[in-house]
Amino acid sequence: MKTSVRFTKSLLLLSTGILLLAACNLPGGAGVQTTATATAPAATSTTCDPAKADCGSPIAGAGASLTDTPAGPTLTPTALPVTIDANVVYDHVHYGACEPSTLKVKASVHGDLSTLDTVRVSYVYDTPTSSGPFGLGDVPFDPNIMTRQPDGTYLWSTNLNTDAARWGIAGGSYMLYVYVEAFSHEFGGVGGPVGPISVHWDPCPAAAPPTPTFTSAPVVLPSVTITRIDPADTGYYYTGCGPNSITISVHATIAPGPSTVSLDYRYSSGVTGSLTMGALGSGNYQAVLPLDLNTYNALHGANGSVSFTVRVADSHGHTASTSGGPVAVLFCPG
Repeated sequence: MKTSVRFTKSLLLLSTGILLLAACNLPGGAGVQTTATATAPAATSTTCDPAKADCGSPIAGAGASLTDTPAGPTLTPTALPVTIDANVVYDHVHYGACEPSTLKVKASVHGDLSTLDTVRVSYVYDTPTSSGPFGLGDVPFDPNIMTRQPDGTYLWSTNLNTDAARWGIAGGSYMLYVYVEAFSHEFGGVGGPVGPISVHWDPCPAAAPPTPTFTSAPVVLPSVTITRIDPADTGYYYTGCGPNSITISVHATIAPGPSTVSLDYRYSSGVTGSLTMGALGSGNYQAVLPLDLNTYNALHGANGSVSFTVRVADSHGHTASTSGGPVAVLFCPG
């Protein structure tokens, strides 16, 4: 009986020892101090290609994934490192049959020109009061290439009458807005954009009515010529001898209108007188000076002479004159 009890106790002690030994071999078992050293996985790095949209920050630490990586920056083309000075030759242009009817743009480019390909101009038209960003029409808004000049500047022009016909413009005032930019294929971008440059675009002004012209008749200055004095050498006064008169004939050129042709005479004694010459037609005039008692009184019965001056005056105040003689005037003894 004692032996059986001892065996049973021994068996219980053995079972308890086995259980305790098993418990000691368990990790983190109760009453056992266990030290565990964990080696962290090496940090993972990636090479970033900026041209790819999924490029992000390097992957850090175990367990990280691409879906956890922040998105990369958005790339923008590098601007061409230049500046532009641009202007229009005319800031007020027309369409129609008047000048200027050409839009001319000049530009100069400053800076690093080694990668410059072209300088381009574009423009739109709009109403003077519109605030729209694109205007009513363009040519199209795709840029037009400017031509490089020998002095290094750039020039471009277009006929606005052609544009007006294409856009169906037949009246009204508009504004043109001009833009200039430099372009480089290598940089894939533009530089130094300028604009908008404003230009007034109007129809040609209505032609002023012609100023009436009045053609005045040419001014005809008078002229006169003695064509005949008869007798030309000697005349007599008193009775019994002859001829007893002197006839003076002239030709005068006078402007149409009132005019006078007169004959002034002067005796050698100093006595003077005047006769109105009569018109014979075709510019011819004639007057007769009688040698009579008046001549006797002028010469006091002595022999003498007489000289003549013909004067012409027109309605404009122009005058002309000519002289003739002297003719001998003798007393007829009867």
